[in-house]
Amino acid sequence: MQSLTRSFLIETSALASRLGSVTLLDSTWYPPGKSGRPEYEQRRIPSAQFFDVDGVCDHATPLPHMLPSAAEFSRHMAALQVTKARPVVVYDSSGLLAAARCVFTLAAFGHPDVRLLVGGLPRWTAEGRPVDVGAPPPPPPPLPEEPWALDGAMVAGLGEVRAASAAAAAAPGGAPAPHEPLVVDARPAPRFRGEAPEPRPGLGCGHIPGSRSVPFPTLQAPSFGPVLPPAEVDAALRSAGVDPARPGRIILSCGSGVTAPIVWLALAEGGRREGVAVYDGSFAEWGLPALGLPIEKGPPA
Repeated sequence: MQSLTRSFLIETSALASRLGSVTLLDSTWYPPGKSGRPEYEQRRIPSAQFFDVDGVCDHATPLPHMLPSAAEFSRHMAALQVTKARPVVVYDSSGLLAAARCVFTLAAFGHPDVRLLVGGLPRWTAEGRPVDVGAPPPPPPPLPEEPWALDGAMVAGLGEVRAASAAAAAAPGGAPAPHEPLVVDARPAPRFRGEAPEPRPGLGCGHIPGSRSVPFPTLQAPSFGPVLPPAEVDAALRSAGVDPARPGRIILSCGSGVTAPIVWLALAEGGRREGVAVYDGSFAEWGLPALGLPIEKGPPA
């Protein structure tokens, strides 16, 4: 399989020829927290294990599916038969949703060869490739646990996002300087503008001041594609006021940290792999009334 310096993607034809030599993870999940396990138990690519977005997470915080500790991640990976020595391929039942979050999680914890299946299960089945149906067999015994370490540069916390928002608010026209961090919001535009409610009750409506709106569907390719070609991603980002080549950090936010990795994937496929982070708490944290953080409505400034 090709080096991760070239792509985080794998085509269905390539996976079909390697089914016995990769670890497969089905990460099907639907917002705002519907497990895809029932779908996995009905139909899946042979040998796939189920990666539970709401299970492989930090259970000590009330925020949804935050990244787990390294020790907790190690335990889950051992149970899922994931090792650093074996390539991992991730897919989901929608084609591209939670699979990007799963790929981001493994990459952030240092897996050297993790890929997203182009088109996911919909494309796999449309091409008539093999699937297992019915109840999956009992999971194999966990493997010995390996040490994993989270790359903190790939994750942004509330403090960094607050600083980036404040810097943007203080900048002329609300546009941070190229060397300053920029927050990019992957939620649908009506939620960014505060015209539609958040799917999680009790949150404010609108966006982080100074952020830019790049709804993740605008970067998705049609017909089972994962993300648009780099030139089209570049054009979409620039039209939203985001220069992919800017020297400052690009901080990706969304509703709860699941769809922001789709923008991360699009940037990575275009060659931007450094200086990009996912705000793990995302609007599920920023929009909490108890925090009293500023929220803007309408289009970006």
